[in-house]
Amino acid sequence: MDAAEIEVFLLRAWPALEERDLDGWRLRFAGGYTKRANSVAVLGTSCRRLEEKVRECEAAYAERGLPAIFKINEFSPDAGQLDTILAERGYALVDACLVLGLNVPDCAADGDGLPERTTEAETLGQEEWLAAHAQLAGLADSEPHRRILSRIDMPCLHAALAHDGRLAACGLAVLESPLCAVFDLLVRKDLRRQGLGLRLSRAMLAWAAQGGARRIVLQALISNEPALTLYRSLGFAPLYRYWYRKKIAG
Repeated sequence: MDAAEIEVFLLRAWPALEERDLDGWRLRFAGGYTKRANSVAVLGTSCRRLEEKVRECEAAYAERGLPAIFKINEFSPDAGQLDTILAERGYALVDACLVLGLNVPDCAADGDGLPERTTEAETLGQEEWLAAHAQLAGLADSEPHRRILSRIDMPCLHAALAHDGRLAACGLAVLESPLCAVFDLLVRKDLRRQGLGLRLSRAMLAWAAQGGARRIVLQALISNEPALTLYRSLGFAPLYRYWYRKKIAG
């Protein structure tokens, strides 16, 4: 499975509330909640002039009261030229990210493999998980977030981990065999670097493997070295890069 196929799966696993295809690109709108669900996913090769498409995208986001944001995947044939055009139009490069993958048969690199059961992690309902995520992220309840989760039409694990009787970590896994995506892995700030993220991650990976996943994928900021260190310790390796271009105000 190539990078483009994985990216299309990730778009389905984190659905926008509205989508529109435009000559190899996909415009996604979700009330402004997360850049992934509110940006132009640059996927295939353009037949039209890039400048014309950029203007059309800008108009579409302006109509919805949203800033135009472009998510540029390095595998897209448009990536290099589009990145230059956007930079010249005043778009700043923000949030360079890696998509990492783990082949499930390779999970036993440390000799004992994945846990057989997910008893360490508690499975929550969607509303409970939303409340847990908001608490750990320090965010207010978000209706667009709720609507995004409600649109996921694949099996999901809304996982949480407690420590000393208090919420310590949470994460979301979305499964469409042979792929599983992990999103929103958060650990309470005062409990970081104590192995809680590793424990929750391993429980989530076990759930994915038990559900038939053969490759597990996730995304991380290139600048987030603690997260990358955790994922490397689990056996994840880079698959491809992407970054966002966002228009600088004024």
